[in-house]
Amino acid sequence: MSKIGRYKIVREIGRGEQPAILYEAFDPKFGRPVSIKTIVLNIPDPTEDASLVRERYVREARIAAALVHPNIVTVYDAFQKHGNVHIVMESVNGQSLKQALPELLQQPIQRRLEILEEASAALNFAHSKGMFHRGISPSKIVIDERGHAKIDGFGTAQLAEPPFPHVVAIGPLHYLAPEQVKGGLPTERTDQFALAAVAYLMLTGREPFQGDSIQSRLYKLVMEPATAPSSLNPALGPEVDRVLDNAMAKDPGNRLDSCTGFLEALKAAVKMSMRTDTF
Repeated sequence: MSKIGRYKIVREIGRGEQPAILYEAFDPKFGRPVSIKTIVLNIPDPTEDASLVRERYVREARIAAALVHPNIVTVYDAFQKHGNVHIVMESVNGQSLKQALPELLQQPIQRRLEILEEASAALNFAHSKGMFHRGISPSKIVIDERGHAKIDGFGTAQLAEPPFPHVVAIGPLHYLAPEQVKGGLPTERTDQFALAAVAYLMLTGREPFQGDSIQSRLYKLVMEPATAPSSLNPALGPEVDRVLDNAMAKDPGNRLDSCTGFLEALKAAVKMSMRTDTF
């Protein structure tokens, strides 16, 4: 494939979870590099109108284009072609948090908190505009060439009103909130749960809900608290345990008020836990 619409395809970058194909491309109209996410829709329910589902994807992506924030990957365009949905986005030079994590775990905790703070600011901004990401995970947080965090994936985010529950966009199992597993609609506290799970990973080097099978991990995610972070990283104290436990509460109503509120509480807890020279 050499072109999608007016965009010239340079190469395929990778394949995602939806399923989706990510391309590096070039926009000749504006003379700029872009990324294109092609969503390959597989709609097994014969009662579903595929064209309506595609239209909803395009509508959500176009509304996401209004999310102009330094820590959000900008959506430029969205359209249908060849039965698929194509979302054109800002091209970001860098790597995902998932890729960068081994190096980040060797850096001071303050550096990791800076990345989380930028991610929380992006989520708070989106929430103020009535949009939820509902798929936050280390693969959706990009560290650009300047070292700043940018959240990817808002092109397939969930609008607050009206809900389209059958347009599915969820993250990996470790980062799903219990209400998502139960089929509930996402809220800003759904994103907070996922961000807290990412923070848990960045502070301990381990994902929060471990198990020998998908079923056991799902059970723990819905029914059991995560292992106390301080038991995995002795540099952390019970204050950090409490903040992460609150942000990953099974009942969304028991979580903190906002993602930025969660990060402020986490920063204060880490500061209490650690000596200044190790912070």
